[in-house]
Amino acid sequence: MEYTCAIIEEAPLSEAILRKYIGQTGFLELSWECSSVADAITKDRVDLLFLEMLSNNSQKDASFNQLIKVHTCVILTSVYPKESWNFPANVVAFLTKPFSFTSYMEAIEAFIETMDRQSYGSGLPS
Repeated sequence: MEYTCAIIEEAPLSEAILRKYIGQTGFLELSWECSSVADAITKDRVDLLFLEMLSNNSQKDASFNQLIKVHTCVILTSVYPKESWNFPANVVAFLTKPFSFTSYMEAIEAFIETMDRQSYGSGLPS
């Protein structure tokens, strides 16, 4: 099965790394990318959103919260440690920058497991 994904990333190098990793993941299709939450609000919904967390203030922003609620699954990326955040339910993984392809694939496995559970729970075949 193929899944759609998108990247919201301010740092060009991190965005390029994610694009490379997504390209190496045969079942992910990159639908769009942008550098800010404000720009992403009008974009199409995707199965998986890679979302950069810049600071704890991000979680207090209404646009950020709206964006997180719209997408099925979210993988957060940040230079700050995982312990710095409170995660909404649809955050399936957290990648601390810089992250390796191995860490990326562990996050993708968490995404696939979540999608499988959602398909199973809805009565749809997985």
